[in-house]
Amino acid sequence: MLGKLGDSRAVGPLIACLGDDPRKPKFLRRKPDFLLQDVARSLGELGDSRAVEPLIAAYAASASEHSISDPLHGEVRTADSCLSALRSVLAHSLASIDANLLRGVTTLPVLTWFVSVPDYEHPSNTEYDEYSSDPHEVRQLARQELIRRGLDA
Repeated sequence: MLGKLGDSRAVGPLIACLGDDPRKPKFLRRKPDFLLQDVARSLGELGDSRAVEPLIAAYAASASEHSISDPLHGEVRTADSCLSALRSVLAHSLASIDANLLRGVTTLPVLTWFVSVPDYEHPSNTEYDEYSSDPHEVRQLARQELIRRGLDA
């Protein structure tokens, strides 16, 4: 919602929402996935280059919690929201993004989760579906900008 208003004053508070408070115990630091997804979406709509580093961190953090996702795929959706926001920020502010941050974007890994699928006929059997979040498109945008600037990609 804040992103649709287009007010760049929202960028700082939104970035703060993405981050962790290191003073809190680790189990209280993780924010709900729906909140992270909305914040990433708003940052993408604003397209401000200040969001690149926090979005990279949020993307990476979505994988660091679990390799087995909850049935609602919260981590998968958060990672995809971060990639979509990065794509939008790169489209709006590519020329103003620091080269080191662009290099960070070029190294984003593919994230993979295994999501448990309930077997109602045989509850003791657990099957898993594989889901991936692939940053190929944002890596390519960053790589092209580095080349355009005459820098090593």
